[in-house]
Amino acid sequence: MSKSTATMPHIVLIPDSGELSAVPNYEILEYEAVLAMGSLDFEIRRPDDECDPIALNYTSGTTSNPKSMVYSHRGAYLNSLAAVLLNEMRSMSVYLWTVPITIEMESVLFRHPTVLEAVVGRPDDHWGETSCAFVKLKDGYELSGDELIAYSRNNLPSYMAPQTVVFQELPKALTGKTQKFVLRRRWGV
Repeated sequence: MSKSTATMPHIVLIPDSGELSAVPNYEILEYEAVLAMGSLDFEIRRPDDECDPIALNYTSGTTSNPKSMVYSHRGAYLNSLAAVLLNEMRSMSVYLWTVPITIEMESVLFRHPTVLEAVVGRPDDHWGETSCAFVKLKDGYELSGDELIAYSRNNLPSYMAPQTVVFQELPKALTGKTQKFVLRRRWGV
């Protein structure tokens, strides 16, 4: 390749510790500097062949003998497809990162003096799930949905507070565990 007129690829080293233990004989490109050289109006260059390389990966391996492998566009595609299939991702993702964790919201609801039981989460066509509190009050107490939402917003970030509240008897299994699947079926999509 030294006699070839082909342009050699740039090699960007990203050390774990911030310092390189061995300095190569060619110019070192730092990762952040390479990002700064980029342009938002770049031209997309599609590979001529799906087996064209997309990356060259190195590892010390389990035997401490350095190894490398050429990662192709086809391999990258197949790995991403495998991740989708193995994680059972659907065409319409459930945006779990926008829905508060059931445990965090429930713990705040349980601290309210009138709440006996509460579960959160209701299926939604668009988001996959929205924050809805299904609540059973202690005997002899009254509370409105707006009051419980206001209480939640005072004790949680406002985006984590339930959007709606449904007061009802919560369905139970013989073991006493709340049957969330029954609520999902009843209030679901």
